[in-house]
Amino acid sequence: MNAQETIAAVVDNNISGSNVKQYYFFDCDKTDCQVLFKEISEDATVVPVEEPAELPVIGSSDSGVVDAETVDVPEIVIEVVDDTNQVEDSSVTEVTDQVETSDIVAPLTTYSFQSVRINEVVSAAETGEKEWVELYNPTTETIDLQNWIIEEGSGTKTILTGQIEAKGYLVFETKNLNNSGDLVLLKDATGKVIDQVVYGDWDDGDKSDNWPASDKGEALSLYEGEYVVNPQTTQGEINIYDRLETVVETQTETTVQTEVEVSPQPVEVVVPEVVETAGAATTEPSASTIAYQYSDVVRINELLPAPATGSEEWIELYNSGSTDVDLRGWSIDDAEGGSTPYIISESLIIRAQGYLVLPQLKTKVQLNNSSDEVRLIDPDQKVIDSVSYAATHSNVSWSKIDTNWVETELLTPELVNALAEVDPLVISSSIEETETLTADPAFQGLGISEAAALDLRTQVMVEAAVTVLPGTFSKNLIYVQDETGGIQVYFDAATWPQLSLGQEVVIAGTISQSLGEKRILIKNATDVFVKETTRAVLPFKINTEMLSPTLVGSLVELEATLFKKDGSTWFMTDSVGGVKVYLKKGSQIPSTLFNVNDKLKITGVLVQNNGEFMIQPRNDQDIVNLSLTEDGGAGASIETQETIPPGSTQKNVLVGLGVGAGVLGAINLFLALKKYLPKRKIRGYWYRLKTSLQG
Repeated sequence: MNAQETIAAVVDNNISGSNVKQYYFFDCDKTDCQVLFKEISEDATVVPVEEPAELPVIGSSDSGVVDAETVDVPEIVIEVVDDTNQVEDSSVTEVTDQVETSDIVAPLTTYSFQSVRINEVVSAAETGEKEWVELYNPTTETIDLQNWIIEEGSGTKTILTGQIEAKGYLVFETKNLNNSGDLVLLKDATGKVIDQVVYGDWDDGDKSDNWPASDKGEALSLYEGEYVVNPQTTQGEINIYDRLETVVETQTETTVQTEVEVSPQPVEVVVPEVVETAGAATTEPSASTIAYQYSDVVRINELLPAPATGSEEWIELYNSGSTDVDLRGWSIDDAEGGSTPYIISESLIIRAQGYLVLPQLKTKVQLNNSSDEVRLIDPDQKVIDSVSYAATHSNVSWSKIDTNWVETELLTPELVNALAEVDPLVISSSIEETETLTADPAFQGLGISEAAALDLRTQVMVEAAVTVLPGTFSKNLIYVQDETGGIQVYFDAATWPQLSLGQEVVIAGTISQSLGEKRILIKNATDVFVKETTRAVLPFKINTEMLSPTLVGSLVELEATLFKKDGSTWFMTDSVGGVKVYLKKGSQIPSTLFNVNDKLKITGVLVQNNGEFMIQPRNDQDIVNLSLTEDGGAGASIETQETIPPGSTQKNVLVGLGVGAGVLGAINLFLALKKYLPKRKIRGYWYRLKTSLQG
């Protein structure tokens, strides 16, 4: 029989006047009772007793209800020994005391499906690191994980201990997860499956719905209800998906305002027991913390109570602070007695000085057309902001402009609010001729480098050629470039017109920013006018010393050595420094074709991620292995006419990555490596570098 069907009781030692701890087990045979006892007691010596011919049936093991009448029960006595293995009390007596129903321990608690989530899985850990599984408790109650199990497809079990706080995380190390694919089951103490993840090539009968397998050093993270391969592991913390892949649009004002205050809530350290098929082992303890985030600078900014036919209601929030805020645990509600509050149960980040639109389809908060109230409530149930309105009109939003709430026909989700009579679609005053935001093929105005230098939320229009197509880095963005530089163009709806590389276009939109990189935000497909002409876009030829913000968004070309590979992230070095290269999935570049120490010529877009530069190739044709070409061998020196980077006075570049780099270049290279490599690895890499130079 199953252990969870057994009913156990502990008899007070005062009844027998003995120091022996006495346990009564009902509805199980002696062997099963002894197995159950081992799960609740350590270092126990079992004293055999004669098994009764028949045990009385007490209550129902399904319902956990015990008959009201009391019974005489034969005893299974287990003596507990001290550390010296001396029996504390050798007296064993047959007990026939009556056991009252109040002495019976209730059956184990069962939990609903996904009351605890498998939140993050690292199956292919970095060399020297251990794989792990992170759990998240989305409920409002602490959950005891004693005797819960993480079970892998191979049958390896990790027995869990400890408690997971409400909205908290716990991390447990595992040992046998397959990199290419596996099954991860989370079971409660009764054996019920609470959550499961199937990834990679694991055959569960239908591989088509498996989640993807992560590469070395990456995580399989639960993000907005789906598991995604994430280069950013967040052990014991909120999952943050790769910003370069899924960009949450932000628009930043120049004024820095009040910072968010964070109130941490500690999470217990747990030491799980790991049971493997080949034997038992105990993991190192893992500590993790969780914190709700509180802020008084996240406010209701705009709402649409009565949308046009075919559209839906929405509520927009704005974070005027200088720090991102995770709204997990916050809620949106209308007037008292109205809709059910929308509680944000998982991580949902609103960027610093950015917008967040919550559609009615997601929140289920239905606003009345006649009159209503919208309230923003923090995790402590404190109302941070509220707005009440009277009768509203169709397809007209209530917008906060300065300190006043007004109705306006101009809907501005994720944009600065404005009145309809004050046309916000006017080009910045820095442009001599006033234009509307509609892309004008005859427009002759700003170069991209000039546009990128303008303040945020400035309306601009530029003419350029397409360098990155939709879907290469993300479905929501392209890159364009002219003679002065390049820039990202972001379109939330992603309904782009037909485009090709080199296609000349006129872009009309608003200057915004994400992760420190300037971009042009457009709202409609008509904001892109596609010309019939195309032109070749030459990359700016650079070395790592020439990396600068003026080149961000531009197509660049770099010759360097592949020094280290970490999944989709490469570390490239030349004679003066180093830079990361990141292979996006949309580029479909097979990383296995290139090896450490290969000398490569890489063409790609220079992007910026919170101050860090990174080159992103567009396809496999953007990478040339110079180690395999006649002119790309050691000591080769190629004089090349380059496309001059913005702000540079250089006319020619002598590209030589051979012995001529010299000792000074090697020292610079070593210093650059310290930025990317763990300290324990630098000595070995330095030895390889020195050996290569001497050779």
